[in-house]
Amino acid sequence: MANRSLPTPELSNAMQAFPRITLFEFSDDRTNASRPITTLRLIDAWPNAFPHGPIALESGKTQGYRVPGELGAKLTNNSLHDDGYRFHDAFHIGIMAKLGWSPVMRSLLGVKRRSSPQIDEVDDGARAIIFEESLLDFLGMSEVGNGSSIEKDTTLLLASLSVQRFMRSRTVGSDVPEQAVVQNALLDSAELFHQVRYNLGGFVVANLDNRSVLYQPK
Repeated sequence: MANRSLPTPELSNAMQAFPRITLFEFSDDRTNASRPITTLRLIDAWPNAFPHGPIALESGKTQGYRVPGELGAKLTNNSLHDDGYRFHDAFHIGIMAKLGWSPVMRSLLGVKRRSSPQIDEVDDGARAIIFEESLLDFLGMSEVGNGSSIEKDTTLLLASLSVQRFMRSRTVGSDVPEQAVVQNALLDSAELFHQVRYNLGGFVVANLDNRSVLYQPK
């Protein structure tokens, strides 16, 4: 629950930014083996712009996160097959760390840039979230790293060019990483997803200062 009401224009830059270092935990509940459920928790964040938890805005929306606290809804695979979709937020954590960009993680962490209505709508809104959500499906959740080298390279090239094009079309489009940087970020983030998936959870440290992710199984 949010603690106090704040006019949207008074949000500080820190309240609209990713923490530089974050520690996440993926926990998998397999009580029902045919329908496992995964919970994503934020364990720590530095700097923590919300020491007292999320802040209520006069618009009725909230800004921020709670440390420690759950992020988003508990996820199932939304499928008849166990393809590991419930762990897919690991991919978005990787994208956030590697590129400093992730509309999905801005939404989960509650750090949308609401003081600018245009950026809030165009850069951090539903269309941007849907685009990012589509990337892992495009890469192939169960197939990244499989197939021929040419097929893999072509898929990564197309995905990275798509990300660059999308980022250039947004309001804050002047800081678009080079194609090779985006391609490596996609590959590393997909690999992070597979690590979390194959180990049925674990801990992830995202470091935006050195553009890295560190995974530790439970």
